[in-house]
This record gives sequence, C-alpha cells and structure tokens, in this order.
Amino acid sequence: MRLHISQLKVGRYRGLAELSLEGLGRVNLLVGANNSGKTSALEALSLSAAPLDPWEWMETARRREPSPFPLSRRTMIERLRWLFPQQPADESGTLYSGTIDIAVGGTSPGRVLASYQELRSFLEPRSSQATENGPDSPEDEEAAAEDEDDEAALERRGARIDIDLAPEQLTVPPSAPSTKESFTWWEGERFVRPKRRVPLVRSQVVTPYDHWFRFLPPRMYADAQREGTADALLSLLTRIDPRISGIEVLATRREAPFQGNEAALYLRDKHAGLLPVEAFGDGMRRTLLMALALRRARGGILLVDEIETAIHVSALGLFFRWIVDSCASNDVQLFATTHSLEALDAILAADTSSEEDIVAYRLEQHRGRTVAQRYGENLLKRLRLDRGAEVR
Repeated sequence: MRLHISQLKVGRYRGLAELSLEGLGRVNLLVGANNSGKTSALEALSLSAAPLDPWEWMETARRREPSPFPLSRRTMIERLRWLFPQQPADESGTLYSGTIDIAVGGTSPGRVLASYQELRSFLEPRSSQATENGPDSPEDEEAAAEDEDDEAALERRGARIDIDLAPEQLTVPPSAPSTKESFTWWEGERFVRPKRRVPLVRSQVVTPYDHWFRFLPPRMYADAQREGTADALLSLLTRIDPRISGIEVLATRREAPFQGNEAALYLRDKHAGLLPVEAFGDGMRRTLLMALALRRARGGILLVDEIETAIHVSALGLFFRWIVDSCASNDVQLFATTHSLEALDAILAADTSSEEDIVAYRLEQHRGRTVAQRYGENLLKRLRLDRGAEVR
C-alpha cells in the first residue's frame, strides 16, 4: 500500500501544538471532543499539499465560513491571521506576528515554515498640507480637526506571509534546495493572484456545508464525464436510491441581481422525470459531492470534515463500502473527521480486506500540547464491533 502521507507533525498551527500522527493508513479517521483540533489537522494537511500556492492559503482561511454567506464581516487579513497560533491581546500596540510549522513524510516529504507579519501604513493627512491662507489659518485648524476624526480611516492594514518549504532532513539529502515564497495583502486593494502553483500532492477538501453550493457538483461532474468515470458515479447513486436512472447537467436561468445562465445538476427519476439534485435531499447532494471529490483526488489525498453529515444511518454502510473500495482503486488516501459512532462502525464494517489500512486518532488538548491516541484497525474492530467501547 503506497501512502502519499505517512506521517504528520505539526509544531504550531492554529490551536494545534506538538501534534504527531504516526503510522497513517489508507483511511484515517480523526475523532475527539469539540475544539480538540480535528478540523485544524485537516487544514494542516491541505496547506502541506500546496504550501506555495496563495490560493490555497486564502481558501483555507475562508473555509470555516460558508461563503458566499459569511457569518462575520472579518476581512481576509483577519482570517489569514487566525491560521496562525493565537496569542494574548497585546496592549502595547505591537503588530502581531506568528509562525506555523508543519512537517509531512511520504511521497513528497517536507517541512512548511510560514510566518505572518501584520503591516500598517498611513496616508498623508490633509492637515499636513498647508492651505493657501497659511499654516495658522482657520481653514487649517478646521482641516486638522477633521483629520483627527478621520485618522482611523487613513490607516491601511496589511499582512505579509513568508513561506519556506524545506525538505524533510530525515528522508531527503541536506543538499536538496529549499523553496521560498512571499505574499502580501492590503485591505481595500485587489490582490492580484499569481497562477496556481503545482501542488506537491493532489488534494480535495469537502467541508460540512459544501453540498449547499449548486455550482460545485456540475463543474466536477463535467470533469468526470470528460474522464469517463461518470458511469461509476451513477452506479453508486442507483444503489442508494433505485429510482435514479441518470445524471444530466442543464443550463438554468439565474434570478436578479445575478443575470445569465448557470449549470445545474439534475437527476432522472424513473417516475417523475428530471428533477434538480436538491429535490432528493441533502444526503444525496452530500453523497454525490464526496464521490465527485474522490474522483478528482485520484493519486492524492481526500480531506472530509464531518464525513457523516447529512447521510442517513441506513445509507452509511453502502456509501462507506464504496468509499473504502474507491480509495483503493483510485490510489486515494482519505482523512476524515467524525463525531459519529455509527459512521465509525460503518467504515470498519465496510473494509473486508486482510490489510490493516484503517486507522483512527483521538485528539485532545493536554497542557498546551495536542495529544493523539492511535487505534489500529484490528484494535478498533475489537473495541467497537466486539465490545461496543467508546473511542471518541
């Protein structure tokens, strides 16, 4: 079994500290209490797959809010800052700075060292420019008073991220070169994004709410059609719901203020004809999205946050059997978080191979460190399927 990522070590990232995941498998499940670091571990893996790509940093920074429906008005600079370890509030006015340290072993071993530096600049206030009446004129005094009121508006905030991608010295000769990159964002200015960098490892990320967005599945399904893998997706859907007999991408008219056409995914029902995929419920949309993402992740890693979301317990066994088999046939390594014992049991029952390729890690915060307790597949099956023990 070839593993794209054989180990993950996170020195610092968000709330993670000194996390070490050793002995990774084909299917890796992250369990633990809320705020134990499960989603952060997925983000660390995502960044390590494409550390020099500014798109990946921006997408990682905004994934926790379901854009285009943001839950807050935080700027991109603030979102980027929260990728870095939290620090106590500084009353001295010192600009924030922080560092990230992520190391991975596997087919593309390396260590990502990134630093964040908060930036400030100020526009020249009007009061610094003398009027035609001289520096002590009433007009100047009035302008100076207005500038004091508008001083906050003259401040411009920014952030600079410096990245050093160094080979992992344990597995790569020290003479191998390191790669450096820097990106700078300023509030109120358009960020001119460079071309996407080729990732070290192909990756796909599925959040708990991605199935809400209609534009994702049509685009991904069109790719599957071009690659000749669409039939396998239809086979999965018909096994879950026998009424489904086909998948089609149609153009639909968008309502104001968004004008023009957009692609939408429709499923053919044997009795009702063509219906939009959302008519079949969130579970079908979620299933289809994860299946499409797995196909896109061929030869790489698939990262799924809360893998059981929206899928009814009666469909978990069938769907996870397809997931486990498809990961093996498509050379995909799966990392998934879950709070569900039903999902954990379904994944364990879905794997009938003799190879021990399912691993679970229970994360918890302990004295400023993130501790991971590893459960191999054989131990997991004894604990869960034989004894019904609680491992979350």
